[in-house]
Amino acid sequence: MHDFGPLVYMDIQKTGSTFVSAFLKEACLLEEQGKTKHGTMHGKYNPESFYFISVREPVSCYTSLFRYGLDKRGGFFKALRKAGFKSLYQDDSASFNKWIEFVSSPENAEILGNKYEKVHDSVGLGLLSYRIFILSVEQPYKKLANIDTYDKLMSVYERNNIIKHVVKNESLNADLMDLSTVILPQYFDQEKVDLFLNKKEKINTSTPKPEGYQLDEQVRQLIKQRERLLYTFYPDANI
Repeated sequence: MHDFGPLVYMDIQKTGSTFVSAFLKEACLLEEQGKTKHGTMHGKYNPESFYFISVREPVSCYTSLFRYGLDKRGGFFKALRKAGFKSLYQDDSASFNKWIEFVSSPENAEILGNKYEKVHDSVGLGLLSYRIFILSVEQPYKKLANIDTYDKLMSVYERNNIIKHVVKNESLNADLMDLSTVILPQYFDQEKVDLFLNKKEKINTSTPKPEGYQLDEQVRQLIKQRERLLYTFYPDANI
């Protein structure tokens, strides 16, 4: 989370958050008042502030997380390595499918960290959707204690969602341009916005795999089912 007072960015791993953070540092006119990398909201929610978040299509996000681990980078990889599951990281489709099944299993939630184990098994909430939930509501862990179905979770999410704007990894530059020049131009140095967004490449990316990975049908359905919340941002996604 990057708190600039009137403007607050809730940053999620592998959604372009490092790029967005660098953009805010470079072009935002407001002074940063607080920062907790990928953290939930601290302090009191201010309804007058403009909260925004970045998201990424689930399969693409899982692929990036997996590739990042193959590069032996990131807290997620380190947590799995510490727990003795480094062998999950092999650069082939079979391993990618096994890795997704592993991170989607409720019994492994505690290993994955970030208090993911607080989600009731019966909710069926995927890791990526979980990250959205905890960064989109006040006191998320307290709320999760009283949620035992997906319908209840969505009801709580819809009633308590503090996010006013979403930028997508797939259209990051355009979405940030819209945020800084149309929605909230008063908070940005327009010359720096133009310079940064027209010349800057993405930051902190994982090594790409040109041919991609092939998803098993059961894994494809697993993602579709468990990442329903995230897919609300991608209603036309073909999976």
